[in-house]
Amino acid sequence: MSFPLRVRILTLLFLGVALFGTANAWVFRSLMSHSLGASLETQGTALSTLVAEECTPYLLHQDDLGLANALASYRRRYDGIKYVVLYDARGGVATSTFPGGVPDFLAGGRSPGKALPLRADQEFFLDFTAPILGGALGSIRMGLSEATIRRQTNLGEGVILAMVLLFLAAGVAGSLLIAQGVHRDAARLTTAVQAFGLDDPLPDLPVGRGDEIGLVARAVHDMMLHLQGLHQENMDLLARFRDTDRMSSVGLLASGLAHDINNPLSGLIASLERLALDPGDKERAMAYLPPMLEAARHIQGVLQNLLQFVRHQRYAECAVDLSDAAAKARLLAGHRLPPGVDLILAVPPDLPALHFDPVCLLQILVNILINAEDAMHGKAGRITLSAFEEGDSMVITIADEGQGMSPEVLGQAFAPLFTTKPPGEGTGLGLAIARQMMRDHGGEITLASELGHGTQVRLTFREACS
Repeated sequence: MSFPLRVRILTLLFLGVALFGTANAWVFRSLMSHSLGASLETQGTALSTLVAEECTPYLLHQDDLGLANALASYRRRYDGIKYVVLYDARGGVATSTFPGGVPDFLAGGRSPGKALPLRADQEFFLDFTAPILGGALGSIRMGLSEATIRRQTNLGEGVILAMVLLFLAAGVAGSLLIAQGVHRDAARLTTAVQAFGLDDPLPDLPVGRGDEIGLVARAVHDMMLHLQGLHQENMDLLARFRDTDRMSSVGLLASGLAHDINNPLSGLIASLERLALDPGDKERAMAYLPPMLEAARHIQGVLQNLLQFVRHQRYAECAVDLSDAAAKARLLAGHRLPPGVDLILAVPPDLPALHFDPVCLLQILVNILINAEDAMHGKAGRITLSAFEEGDSMVITIADEGQGMSPEVLGQAFAPLFTTKPPGEGTGLGLAIARQMMRDHGGEITLASELGHGTQVRLTFREACS
């Protein structure tokens, strides 16, 4: 989970101040407690010695009343004195500042030495011992309260805490200002990147900053300039590509048109040449006129399909009789049959009609038959055009016994402009155009071929007309 930058800055600042403040408070308390403790111990030692010396005259004169008044006076003059107990030379209690008797922990004297920390009635104090007249008259025990030390220590801790809180507040305010500035420019940078358009003017970026945000902003600015430059180059390349593609399409269209018109036109010219040999032969004229008329109509249909393609018009689909279409295809392509090759039609007359553009169907069949005839040159055999129902589809197969195709040639057979025929005899567009027309009508065309064993073209059509 990622947190905003301002949250991370404030968290780090808080942790740093907390650790710094805690360490400083601990060090201050230790140093101050040690210093005040040493001062209190020095003060207590000196004070207990002074009290012992001042009590000596009263003890020598056995002035108990004066001694009691002196002890009371010491407590009044020194607020930190909690008690004073005088012991005789045998260690017994001689007198004290306790009105109701000495507590048990003070019932006996102790040897002079370092101050002894004690606690009574929830209060801490130091117990000091000093001999009176070198111990000949006994000793005294005096307790000094640590309340003053603790108050001063607590006061010092309070000052330290206040300084830490003040520092934390100042740090938070400064961090908020810094984080707000960073967040604002980061938001500007994010918004600019999201709204960036390749064709739009460059957005306003904080490129003038001297920190990391400015460095990133300048890098993003340079990247945007680079992307816009690449985009402009791509647009220029695309424009040139479109011009090239348009010229290529015109050439491809012209080649396809020449291919589809040349086949029936060749038959038409051949028929006219034969008729010209004997213009008066009516029997020959009656035999040649129907294929000549069909060839002319096919040329007309191809030109109409071209206009439909250019104007983006739909195909003129209607119910097409398969046996009639097969007969017309044989009529247009039959004149090119090599010697010893038979073209056989196996189309039952009772097959359902197809929903297809009749000119396109005739164009497809003629192109495939011509390819089959070219594959049969120099070899006797048969070309068979069959039609049958297969489930809900209609299938037409055109099989030849020609030379067949290698796997390499078969893999490129539908590629536009690919041909194995000599220059001037083929454009490589027949199968490509046939497949496009089949797909435009919802059908499909496939090839099966083996080198030396002929080729079969399979046309699968969508549902026949009911």
